[in-house]
Amino acid sequence: MNYTQFSKNEMMNILEVIQNAVACNTESDIISVLKKTGELVSGAYSICGIGKCRDEQLIEIKNIVNVNYPAEWLETYNSKKLYEKDPVILHQSRHSGVQLWSDTYKMYDDKIYSEFIDEAADYDIRYGVSGGVHTAHDGMASIITFSNKKNCFKAHHKAILTVLTPHIHQAMTRLVHNSKKELLSSLTPRENEILKWMVEGKTNWEISVILGISERTASFHVQNIEEKLNAVNKIHAVAIACEQGFTM
Repeated sequence: MNYTQFSKNEMMNILEVIQNAVACNTESDIISVLKKTGELVSGAYSICGIGKCRDEQLIEIKNIVNVNYPAEWLETYNSKKLYEKDPVILHQSRHSGVQLWSDTYKMYDDKIYSEFIDEAADYDIRYGVSGGVHTAHDGMASIITFSNKKNCFKAHHKAILTVLTPHIHQAMTRLVHNSKKELLSSLTPRENEILKWMVEGKTNWEISVILGISERTASFHVQNIEEKLNAVNKIHAVAIACEQGFTM
């Protein structure tokens, strides 16, 4: 990620959102984070959800936090099972990361998807940007969505949401788990030892030298730690560990 693309003011706001996401413990906290993120990505409407996935299919919804999506649209969406025709949901179920709806719609141009897009537009849900994270360790998958009736979403908004998505995902996961120590307690003694050096900023090679193991073995343990902490990368794993009170 090239952070130089963000203005000083944007970086300050991004860091504020991350800080607030790390401190989230309630649904109202997450709503505040989504509202602030919506301002950064030009979203008029926002909603996020998290659930269990298996074989690229949602098998259980764990939690949905709706800021201001139209209630009538959500009722129609659920009653007609429109999630089965929603290109954004279909794409997100197969790929972690962030998508501009305008790009996704080009990949799903069959009539069934076009009809869905037209119906959503009747409720001013026409353009948007969505992000999500899939974690292999517990099968949790999130989707974080911001939409607008105007086509105002650009690659820059996608970049901002790419930075913020892992932190919002973690906040949603924390609501589901409802225990700050649960994830850390799943680590083995060896993984705790390696996490200590990760927090110190050591590379996988440096960890291997310190512990007298191969770099491949160190990388294997780091990957396991990332999965157990529901992290998308090494830096995210360290942030989660520190937020959950990991002590060296």
